[in-house]
Amino acid sequence: MKKLLAAAFAATLTATPALAQDAGGYGNTAHKEMLAGDYEEAERELRSAALTDVGARINLAQIFAKTDREAEALILLRSVLENDDILLETVDGELISSHDVADVLMARMGAGSMMASAER
Repeated sequence: MKKLLAAAFAATLTATPALAQDAGGYGNTAHKEMLAGDYEEAERELRSAALTDVGARINLAQIFAKTDREAEALILLRSVLENDDILLETVDGELISSHDVADVLMARMGAGSMMASAER
């Protein structure tokens, strides 16, 4: 089931740049700015939220990856994997684990998650 959700998430990721928010609350995900391609404003909005909000951290990692800052994106995604696995809500209302999201994003960047998974 977990693999199926990750595959479904990967399809959503391709279609929608902003997709993660904590399932229990609706923090600042900068969804509108990311969809509009305004990564500078989205990053500004997400920086402080990413300190405590896993969904914001994942969206910020996506911005970093899209703006050629993959090393910074990987740092954020590894921090997601180092914390508890929580449910995130995609923009289409699906629930998926934060660890699955980080794994998919890292794999898309060519980083894979073997090292991060081994540390869990």
